[in-house]
Amino acid sequence: MKPTILFSCSDTDNRTTLLQQFELDGYPFNETTLKQLVNQDNPQAHLPALFLVCANTAMDIPASQIRQLQDTHPLPIVIFLEDCDQAAITEYIIAGVTSLIVDNFEPHRFDSIIKTAITRFEKCQHLHLKLSDAEQKLEDRRTVEKAKGIIMTGKQLSEDDAYKLLRSMAMEKNIKMGDLAKSVIAASELLT
Repeated sequence: MKPTILFSCSDTDNRTTLLQQFELDGYPFNETTLKQLVNQDNPQAHLPALFLVCANTAMDIPASQIRQLQDTHPLPIVIFLEDCDQAAITEYIIAGVTSLIVDNFEPHRFDSIIKTAITRFEKCQHLHLKLSDAEQKLEDRRTVEKAKGIIMTGKQLSEDDAYKLLRSMAMEKNIKMGDLAKSVIAASELLT
């Protein structure tokens, strides 16, 4: 089954072409505006697999609304524009647009553009999760190092013994070492 496409098109000729191509390619679709999608009370309930926008200029599609949508409910976004300058292209990419096609509205390419956008979005989401996980591990490591230093000073332990103490306490309390280290640091700050 093909993914649902939510679309917005300000040009009536292109809108008709879009509808015909969606039906030809077998994509279920619904029409809305970017503003309506951003302002939905519970967009998660109606979130499509992809949002496709077709407009004349970048002025028709505020990058700020795209950023707002991506911050709250990330999804692949494909934009077709008749005209767009480099500054707008940069804004759209930073805002989270998956694919931006300028001056090239060719309906026979929609299927491959949609598939590519969804695949690229999924890959980017996976990379964002990996980056976030790596950042959290690095932050936890820094926190553990700081807590180790506090324990070494306070209990006159070696670095290795301070680490073993932290590890055994975390295992005993069934919490992550990073969380325990934050508690050690917080307690230390209260006492100083």
